[in-house]
Formats: sequence, C-alpha cells, structure tokens
Amino acid sequence: MKPFLRFLALALLLTSCAGGEEGRGPSLLEARDFAITEVIGSDWIGNRFDFLLLIDAPVKPESALYHSRGQESSAIEKLSKLIPEVPEALLQEFLSESRVSHIKQAPSSNSIIQVVQKSQIDQEFDEAEGLPGPFWERFKEVRPKCAGIVKTSRVAYSHDLSQALIYLDWRCGGRCGTGNLVWLEFENDSWKILENRVTWIS
Repeated sequence: MKPFLRFLALALLLTSCAGGEEGRGPSLLEARDFAITEVIGSDWIGNRFDFLLLIDAPVKPESALYHSRGQESSAIEKLSKLIPEVPEALLQEFLSESRVSHIKQAPSSNSIIQVVQKSQIDQEFDEAEGLPGPFWERFKEVRPKCAGIVKTSRVAYSHDLSQALIYLDWRCGGRCGTGNLVWLEFENDSWKILENRVTWIS
C-alpha cells in the first residue's frame, strides 16, 4: 500500500474516534501529525507518567537552531550538521512557511497526548505570579501523572510522505526540559524514529 493510502486509512480510523469541535474530528493532516507526536511522546513518558500536554500553538522551526553555533552558516547547513542523513529537500520543507495546519485537538480522549490551549497555560503561569517555580509546583500538584508540556513545530514531510521532520520543545520544570529534532520514516503502517537529536537540555 502506498504511503498516502496508509495515511488516509490511519486518518479515517482516528477521526472516527474523535469528538472535536462541532462534532468534527481532526483533518487528515492533523491526524498524521498527531500520530507522529504520539510515537515521540511515548518514548518520553515511559512507565512513570500517563500523558503529555501539547500546546495548540506551533513553535518556529528555527527554534531547533537556537543553541547552534556558527553564525556564518545557513539554517540548512546547521540542520545538516545536527542530522547529516536527512535529505536536503526535507530540510527545506521543514524551514518552509508553507504549512498552515497544526494540531488543535486530540483524536481520542484516551490518547497519551492531550491538547491544551496556549491561553490556558499562560493564565496558569500568570496566576503563579509569572514565576517558573510556583507555576511548576502548582502544575505538578494538579497533574501528577503528566510528564510536562510540549510545543512542536509544524511537521515537514518528504514529497512521497515516507519521511518526516519535527522539532519538539519539552518542558518539565523551571530548569527541566529538552529540545529535540526528530527524523522519522513511515514503514509497515507506522512511524519509526530514525534519529532523535537533542539540540539543548536543561
């Protein structure tokens, strides 16, 4: 089965389980993006936690390069140094501004990834007087089984939809977090991580 048809089948399965706004499930693109996020999230959660919170607002792909050295290098060159095996066309798509879709809802309430509005997290942070320490103390009291908050870039796909590249910004405390550039491949009806490169850690 061709990659696109596999994605279509996956999307139909996920949307059939979703409620969503006005009774509508996520789009095909959102379902595909979500499947990738779940694969990566399951690695982070392990056996200690039940779920991750995913903020519904994307981060810019350039965030993956925030801690990169070599100001004289282009963004493509910096990304190539992080994961040399990624095709240049996929790197260009990753940096492209053409993507307009992003995950706005979870396909299922039982998912390990729970989507939350950025405004809700911002409000909780403000109520904690804008300080990382009090915010995370309250966050962990309210959500003891949550592994933290993750923000992602929009997912970039190869032309044949067989590979994907995504950046994730995971926060688990005032001085706890990591940035990850993840390269994946769609094989045997599921996404597999080819490379998970840490770009920063705290």
